[in-house]
Amino acid sequence: LMAIQNGHDIERDPYKKTRLFGEEWARTFAKVGGNGAQATAFIDKWAVTSDFSQMRFPSRAAIARVTRLARASAPGPDGTPYPARKVAGEKAEQTLFLLLAELSSGAPSPYGLNDLITAFIPKGRQEDGDFEVVRSPSNTRPLGLKNTDTKVLAAAWNFECSKVIRDSACCHQRGFVKNRQLLNN
Repeated sequence: LMAIQNGHDIERDPYKKTRLFGEEWARTFAKVGGNGAQATAFIDKWAVTSDFSQMRFPSRAAIARVTRLARASAPGPDGTPYPARKVAGEKAEQTLFLLLAELSSGAPSPYGLNDLITAFIPKGRQEDGDFEVVRSPSNTRPLGLKNTDTKVLAAAWNFECSKVIRDSACCHQRGFVKNRQLLNN
């Protein structure tokens, strides 16, 4: 966004824009307190135990598959798009596999691995939007652009976890379960 609408004013200063976004979205991303007893009762009644004991550790082949099948998306702070990982080939796959093994053993993540760039995508279209895109912070959609390596590692784990979740999720759970359709809810 080139500018932020702040009441009747238009704000172009990057620091003031950042402050306005922070003020608008702080409530959405704030830690929410809860009633621990109610949460425990809900979990006791509805949670299904999943047995991850037979789940495989993601293989190097899983990382290769994720890299090969990944669609182009905006990179995070590292600036590395998926196509670069594809071109890097086996060396990149091996490096990511070793990184996954290190992280899974409890090693701290490398500096910057979990960093992201936050983009605020304007909602809707406005008549004068062809010249300058201006929205109030509430008329934006925050989007976190993660580093490509982080996305590949998470996708490799997701591939393995999804099998266990698919087999243990309640039959009524349709969304976000492999081979089930949210539209059939």
